[in-house]
Amino acid sequence: MLTAWRCDGGSRCGRWLLCVLLLSAGCREIFPYTRDGRTDGLPGAGPDGRADGLPGASFRFANGFSFSQHPDTVSASSAPLQILTSDSLCGGGPFGSGRILLFSSNGASRKACVISLTSLRLPKEASISASGDHPLVILVQGDAIIDGKIDVGAHTITPGPGGWRGGRPPGEGGTTSGQGDGAGAGQTCPQLGNSDLCGGGGAGHATAGAQGGAAGIAGASVAGPSHGTSALALEGGSGGGRSGEMQAAEGMRGGAGGGALQMSVIGVLTVNGAITAGGGGGAGGLSTNGGGGGGSGGSILLEALAIDGSGWVSANGGGGGGSGSYNKGVNGSDGSDGGPTLSPALGGAGITKGGNGGSSSSGPTDGESSTTLRLGGGGGGAAGRVHLSWPGGAAQDPQRPIQCSGSVTLGAPAL
Repeated sequence: MLTAWRCDGGSRCGRWLLCVLLLSAGCREIFPYTRDGRTDGLPGAGPDGRADGLPGASFRFANGFSFSQHPDTVSASSAPLQILTSDSLCGGGPFGSGRILLFSSNGASRKACVISLTSLRLPKEASISASGDHPLVILVQGDAIIDGKIDVGAHTITPGPGGWRGGRPPGEGGTTSGQGDGAGAGQTCPQLGNSDLCGGGGAGHATAGAQGGAAGIAGASVAGPSHGTSALALEGGSGGGRSGEMQAAEGMRGGAGGGALQMSVIGVLTVNGAITAGGGGGAGGLSTNGGGGGGSGGSILLEALAIDGSGWVSANGGGGGGSGSYNKGVNGSDGSDGGPTLSPALGGAGITKGGNGGSSSSGPTDGESSTTLRLGGGGGGAAGRVHLSWPGGAAQDPQRPIQCSGSVTLGAPAL
């Protein structure tokens, strides 16, 4: 039986002689595996059929996914790579065509876009972004090294893969509230002379979202509720509520929800770059409008034989949009998208500021209110969920192997 080790400074090794030489540097065992890749010490080929001495499939993938017959090897270039996760197209670029598969999430049957790879190396200057109706699942048969960025987050009003839209103006056929189980509510505030106008409610996920600014009148836009319990369910983030409006076709859009990503690696997953599923920022108020509510962060599930690196994994909520005023000649700015950092996404500036999005360092904050001008900023969106899973999990290695922001849980995959 072979052993993989973690050493001081975060490096890992899998060769016995090398590890012996490194023992003085503080190496310790993190998981054993046999020549065929099994961790149970039994003879014979591992579950993935490998018998080459490399780590094979020693755990069952979450949500019941499995490799396709002919996985691809991808070493991404510096050009941005785009993956689509719709029924009509699952995959793209060097990833080829994936498969749309069903899985069970919170008792309901859902679809995911599943891509199988032999190995994955994403250089520092490279990035992968994804969008579409379904969560993205990447299965890697060997090691995966992420020195660049994997982005399944929302960008203002565009959802990540499997994320939900925010509230939109009636002129766009939208609804006042966002979409999703944690949708932020919008509100058409009563018109008072030449001024209204409340901000949209922030969307919820791991926690409730934050309220939109009340605009000096009764009834702030209601924040979206928390929902779900784990990133294992691959739930996308929900959309923020749109702001109140003076004209029927107006009202600023709520930020969209971050997407959902499952990355299952039969080998070592090294993240020195960033993986993000942040919520989108709410739109800033133009002319005389409140700000849109921020979208909530999505879900990231990472499982591997070992997880390492100095990078970031985050599912932060989006900031609410700031309000604008025609009389003051000020347009509100959009809230920031949730990014790969511990710091929250900032709400947009304006007559009244939008609330900040949620992160591991702080919860989402309410949009500001102006009792004089009766304008409200959008509420911040809540953080989403991150789950890290490796053999032994928190029981053997309670320290998070990489930096995370969101509602973070640790665990071990099923053998």
